[in-house]
This record gives sequence, structure tokens and C-alpha cells, in this order.
Amino acid sequence: MVHLSNNTPTSIKICLLALGISTSAFSSTLQSPSDSVAKTKVIYSDRIENKRESIKAALNVDFTKPAASISSGKTDKKDVSKTESTATKTDKISKNGDANAPVIKYRRSSLYTLMVSDPSKQHANVIQNAFGDWELSEKFNDQNIGPYIIDADVYTKEQLANITANLATNNVAKGLVAKWFKRSPKGGFSMDLIAERGLYNASELDVQHSKMNTRGMAMLADAGEQLIGNTFVLVNDFKFVSKEEVASVATAGLKLLGSIAAAAGNNDLRDASNATAVGATIAGKGYVIKTTSYLYKLVWNDSVSAVFYNEYWTDDKNFNQAKKEAFDNSNIFSLQYVGSETAWADLQSTIFTQKSDEELISIATTKATDAGIAKLQRKYEQFRTSTPLLTESPITAQIGLKEGLEPGDKFEVLEQTLDANGKTGFNKVGVIKVGKSIWDNRYMADQDPKNEGQSKFTTFSKVSGGSFYPGMLIKQK
Repeated sequence: MVHLSNNTPTSIKICLLALGISTSAFSSTLQSPSDSVAKTKVIYSDRIENKRESIKAALNVDFTKPAASISSGKTDKKDVSKTESTATKTDKISKNGDANAPVIKYRRSSLYTLMVSDPSKQHANVIQNAFGDWELSEKFNDQNIGPYIIDADVYTKEQLANITANLATNNVAKGLVAKWFKRSPKGGFSMDLIAERGLYNASELDVQHSKMNTRGMAMLADAGEQLIGNTFVLVNDFKFVSKEEVASVATAGLKLLGSIAAAAGNNDLRDASNATAVGATIAGKGYVIKTTSYLYKLVWNDSVSAVFYNEYWTDDKNFNQAKKEAFDNSNIFSLQYVGSETAWADLQSTIFTQKSDEELISIATTKATDAGIAKLQRKYEQFRTSTPLLTESPITAQIGLKEGLEPGDKFEVLEQTLDANGKTGFNKVGVIKVGKSIWDNRYMADQDPKNEGQSKFTTFSKVSGGSFYPGMLIKQK
């Protein structure tokens, strides 16, 4: 908590409040009708209308019942792949008709995203619509199961307990499992989605046959470890602040913020003071969105999978009502809390001076969401995604500033292997590091004149290892 006197300028107090810093001796000041916070005009969109809202309405999911609607009814392009039994070096698919931009098939982590909603906050509907229209990176499988809103606990700033309770109450872990196994209206399961995402032979993966042979059991274990066990839930809690509100503290306030940051060792606070400085020097309108991103992981281990396959598994052809009801009433599925990160949007307002207020807020919301994911991946190894090498000479990959890359970042180069039973392994074959030329693939970066004509990849240099080839996976050290 930061202790301020009653003589502390209101502008500094506003800035600290926007940063989420607890202070004493100024709550009563903020309640004054003359305070600039009270004078701030609150803008609300008249409607909630976005892609996620449409999908949610179509799904109408009840996690406690057979998920007739766990599938969104549309094809997930990232899941569509031909069945493979062996790993290949140069298996490529053209993307958007461009033969020079191959898409190399590999196994991805899966992500379900939600946000905390508080209708009393400024621009709440604008932020919700921006989040609902936000596009998930192709480095993740879309594990959306419908609902994307968690109501805020308005009595506390820290939403972790509220989020955790909401996910448990609504059986989100069970809903994720139901989607993985494409539970039908009748209540039967299927291995089709796992086969598609994991590049497995569907018939060999079928549970009825797997229980009778070593290869099938090995593939089931592999699917659990490589796919289901890498399922995450991400919940974003957004806060809005206008740069106009905090620009006035750029001189006096930044000194205070800098001293607090130095004493606390708070990188996020230093980032925030930088954002405030930018707000003070940029002409025209601009907005900052801060997000706290809470990350959870689906618990899928040997004991959970054994219970699922032995006590709950049934398909529509060999339907077992007792097993269907056992799954309905089960409580073995859970989410493990991994951690949280805070991030700020990096909005260069001068580029968007012709944008409306709602458009600026939407852009900032999207950029803050991407930044939160990038920070979580840098901090938590289990959440880091793999990326295929695009070319070998020069060494390139289609990741960049959106993923938080910095010059000198090191990546392991991994070669995928398959044993006789189809179980996947990865051998480290070298190390590469990010060069000075980093692709700016952040949201709307293509509208920045300085990015005109830039290559859509980042170049790396070899640190160690032998020869590499396109399709090898890289993962940050």
C-alpha cells in the first residue's frame, strides 16, 4: 500500500488508482463530485455483439449434461489434417493460396479463453465486444466451449478466488474433456478430434481396439500427454484508463511511480509509467488497457485417464447408459491454477488518430490480450508453444513481437520422433537465437508506415547443432 497525504495532487492519485495500486488517505477524495474521476464521461456501447456471443448462443452449453453442442458446428481449420503414421521432414500445405507460405502440421496446445465482466466499468461493453472478436493465435487449438464471461466480484479488486470458484461451479474442466472426446447428444464419445489434432490413425486410436493391443494403449497415453494434458484456460480481467487522465502526471507523477517501482522491484509498474509517459507526449486521443491474465491447466494424468476410459467411456454404437450417467455425475475433472501476469497495451495513438473512441479502445483491448499471453509464456514453461521452422537458410520462423521476442532470446531446436507404437518423442538437435530483425506481427502493426514491406518472419542465428530443416520445432529456453 502507498501512503499519500491529503495534499498529494489528485492527478497522481488517479494515476495510482488506474494502476491498481492500493493507497491510503485518498478514497474519500475520489468520492468528491469535483474530482476529475467523477467528471469522466462514461461511454457505453448500446449492445453486446461479437463473434463469441454468436457462438455462445449457438452452443447453449450446459457442462453438467451431454454436450450436444460442444462442437461449434464449424470446421476448425487448425484441426483438419490428413492422418499420418510417421513424421515427415517437408510435409507442407499452402496457406491462403501462397505456395511460399507453408503451414506445417504439428501438435498444438489447446486454449479456452474467458474474461471478467463488470458492467459498471467504463467502456465495459466495448471491451467485451473487442475480446469477443479477438482472434486466437494459430499456435493454439481453439478449445472454446461456449460461455466466455465471468461476472466480476464487485467487492474485491483481486478476482482470482471468484474466477476459480466460477470455473469449478460451472464444471469447465468436464466441459473441456467432453469437447476433446466430441460427446454426442446421446452421450457417447469419439476419438475423431484427438486423431485430427494429434495426426493419429483414427482406427488405431479407437478405445475399443486400443484396450486389446500395445500400440493402441501407447497411442492413447501419447494423446493424453501431448494433447489433452496441454489444455489451458485463460481468464482476462481488463481495466480501462484514458491517457488524457494520466498525462498530467508525466512530470511529477512519473517521479513518484519510478521511486515506487524501484523500491518494489515492480516491472509492471515501470511498464505502466512508460505508458503514461507516452500518453503525455503523444498528441491526440489515446487509451490504455491493462489486463490481468489468469492461467489454468486441465489436470489429465494416468489416474484420471484410467477412470475415464474404464468407467465413463462409451460410444454411440456400443452405448452404455450407466457409463453415460457416471460421467454426468463425475467430479474427478479439475483445473490447476498456474499463475497470473499483468500487461498493458502498447498503443501508438499517432497511427490511429482518425479512429473513433470505441475503435481505439478495441485496439488497445486486443493488444493487451496478446501481451498478457506473451508474458505468461515467458514466465511459465508449460504454457510455451512450439513453432515450426519456416526455412533453414536463413533460419526463420513465423513468430515475432506479438510473442514477446527480444534480440538474443534462445530457442531449442527439436526433431520429432515416433517409436514403433506411434508414441511421440522429441530430440534436441541444436540451439538458435533471435537476431536483430524481429517481425512486428502485433495487432494492426501492418498499418504502421515503418513496417511497410517488412518480411513476415523473424530471422535466427545458429548457436549450436547440425543441419536443420523446415518443420523442425523450436521452443524458447
